[in-house]
Amino acid sequence: MLIGNAFSIDDENQRSERLDLLATNVGDYAVELDLPPAKLAWATGASAAWENARAVATVEAGETDEAFEEFNQALEVAISYYVNAKDLLLSIIWELEKPDDFAYEYGFKDETPTRLKRT
Repeated sequence: MLIGNAFSIDDENQRSERLDLLATNVGDYAVELDLPPAKLAWATGASAAWENARAVATVEAGETDEAFEEFNQALEVAISYYVNAKDLLLSIIWELEKPDDFAYEYGFKDETPTRLKRT
């Protein structure tokens, strides 16, 4: 049961209940309120639109979680590939006369990054 009109602090269940009540009862008061047809149509469909939005948000949250997991797996593969490629290139560089110059040019003077740098 809803108490008060503080709709700005509704949780999702309270919002659902409020919109269900609106959709169910707005027709009884539409003439009294002089609601234009567009607003009446919105009010009668508000509950269904809200439930649809909640369902879409749930699906999108799941897709976001899946995409994040795929990204992290791909990042781990890329890091492993990078480390192996760097090690191979460094072994070739160390066979040359001035390995420090080559290592500097390739950006290998520092440690291999193990995390994605946030800028």
